[in-house]
Amino acid sequence: MVQGLGSVIAWILDSEHQPTIDMKYVADFIAIERLRTKFLDRAFISAPIVVDWQKRIEEGLGDRILNVVEETVGTLNEQQRRLIISRLRSANTPPVALELEALCGQLKVVGFDKEMGELRSKLVHTGGYGDFEFPEAVKLYRELSHIVGVCVLRLLEFDGFYHHWATEWKPTPLKDHAAKDA
Repeated sequence: MVQGLGSVIAWILDSEHQPTIDMKYVADFIAIERLRTKFLDRAFISAPIVVDWQKRIEEGLGDRILNVVEETVGTLNEQQRRLIISRLRSANTPPVALELEALCGQLKVVGFDKEMGELRSKLVHTGGYGDFEFPEAVKLYRELSHIVGVCVLRLLEFDGFYHHWATEWKPTPLKDHAAKDA
């Protein structure tokens, strides 16, 4: 087995055994997050600012920025300084949605949609669907489940037929669900 797929498969199985769509969805999203953290080649994402951003923060950029902030708002306490430096460190980090799109591009898998991340955020942060309607949540779960499954098959270098709820359980060639130019 490909090193690192164990936890992904565990989350896929967990998703399939959850009693509600929202919990199924969250478990499948954790599976794709595990794929991202284990298998995303960072070369598929350009750093928004510079590659050595963290080093620059540590070597004086952070202090220079804090000085400008203090000139503007007045003296900061240590907690405020740490908070600003923490935010500065994360300023060079691409959004998770961009990383998930890059993962799908790397694996030549189509179908990841920003709405998937939005629904995940609604479920995790509010415990509800927000402005998503229930049938739309089911559709997004079905599509996300399909994407996660195809990503796993691609990582396993599978090149045959598979079936999934999204294929109406019909045997489907994996290449039919892969981006040709990604």
